[in-house]
Amino acid sequence: MPDRPAEAAERILLRSLEGDERVLWTGRPDPLALVRMERKWRPGGLALVLIALWIAWRTEALPLAVLVAAFGANALTLPWRAARAAPGILYAVTNKRVLIIDPARLQPVQPYPVTALKLQLRQIAGAETGDLLLRRRDYFPAAIEGVARQRRPVFQAIHDPGAVAELIRRQAVRFAHLA
Repeated sequence: MPDRPAEAAERILLRSLEGDERVLWTGRPDPLALVRMERKWRPGGLALVLIALWIAWRTEALPLAVLVAAFGANALTLPWRAARAAPGILYAVTNKRVLIIDPARLQPVQPYPVTALKLQLRQIAGAETGDLLLRRRDYFPAAIEGVARQRRPVFQAIHDPGAVAELIRRQAVRFAHLA
């Protein structure tokens, strides 16, 4: 059976490339690392479900109990949803842009020009994977044409984030000299 989320992300990547743009690197987040990151919300989710049960038992505020229980259930299912979403997420570095592709989002392609980024590594010593945070150089994200708004522009749980950061830095220098 074909890996449908992965194929969808790759098709979106190929469609989003500009005329002379070429892909230099692609990667996907490690699903197990994403699950580990989302597990931290479980105690809070369990607490919210218990608070909702207490509200339903001790008061007549059933709509409030349902609302609190919904937030708790959301927090409890985060690891499962992260594991299901990971195969569909694709990170790409081209000779002009850094792309985060997630077919499940309303705006599936989030492009960032390589010259508009400051990079920050987040990796625990001895860990196989790490995060590469893509910080914008400008204060106002809309000030640079083509920069999509995104909650947190980061390559999460990728293998060898240092090498990817170096590739982006080289491309930024090369692209800045050609422009």
